[in-house]
Amino acid sequence: MNKKELIALLKDMAELDLTDGSVISDHPCSVAAKAIEQCIDDINFLRDIVNGKVEGKSKAAITMLKMPYNPRW
Repeated sequence: MNKKELIALLKDMAELDLTDGSVISDHPCSVAAKAIEQCIDDINFLRDIVNGKVEGKSKAAITMLKMPYNPRW
């Protein structure tokens, strides 16, 4: 399963699981889909920094590179 298939599946699950009055953006599957998309975007941005496609002194690059990384698993 690729990224697009996983995100589509999560969004479909959220739509099917909604009850009256629920907001789709608050559903756990919608939140997970957004988190996966952001994670992939961050990885691609870091690759661009490493490959020199993004100036390492840009505000976005400095912010991304100075963020603490502390996995909890």
